[in-house]
Amino acid sequence: MHILVNGCSNTFGANLVDNDLLNNKETFAEADAQRLKLTYGNQLKELLGATDYTNLAINCGSNGRIIRTTLDWCLRQNKETLENTVAVIQWTHGMRYEYYIADSQLDDPIEIQTALADRISKDERWARVKVGVRGGVEGEPREIKGYSVNELAQMRFLLWTPQECLYRDIECYAALDSIFKSFGVRYFYWHLLGYSITDQMQPWVQSSFNWVNQNSPSSLDIHYDTLPCQHPNAAGHRVIGERIYELIKDRL
Repeated sequence: MHILVNGCSNTFGANLVDNDLLNNKETFAEADAQRLKLTYGNQLKELLGATDYTNLAINCGSNGRIIRTTLDWCLRQNKETLENTVAVIQWTHGMRYEYYIADSQLDDPIEIQTALADRISKDERWARVKVGVRGGVEGEPREIKGYSVNELAQMRFLLWTPQECLYRDIECYAALDSIFKSFGVRYFYWHLLGYSITDQMQPWVQSSFNWVNQNSPSSLDIHYDTLPCQHPNAAGHRVIGERIYELIKDRL
């Protein structure tokens, strides 16, 4: 069995190890292996007795990025791997987004910002954006058509409505559901940030997609310990992994 997880910083394992170690090419390999070992995805791998584990999540990841990187991963796998894969997808807030940086927009040929960015093929060309935060490409222009990246993020936030988030989230759920079914991949969704589904749509959403928690798609109904940055700490990841295992083990 191959465990595949994707999401934002909460699935990535943000701050489980010192970021300075992750951003140093000399210490990256050991620190990144330690981070992966502490994540709930690895906990799930061990509980299910899986042989392989892939974590595609990254800090400041958007739902669009979740779909893009998951599709790219599926396209690179053989049929046997796909049929033996169980994917757990942690959806994040719908107002996050990403954009592609073309060569013409860069002052110099593209360079990977840190050793961390190097772990995901081609991901160094995509800038990840949420309000007040931009991650991604080194050497990226500070302005786009006269506006800074952060100004654009703030404007997007001001124009964002729950109605847009509702239908955008459903588009994401349906798109990845279709991708997984076309590749024969078993999957489970859970939502951590910005769940927007209305009470009227809840029954349809709940029955149309495979949720980790069938009784409450918007959460795992647990409490877990967090770091000062509000990401789950190592103990929190263990609790999340154990909870997901208990909820899906009889449905595999």
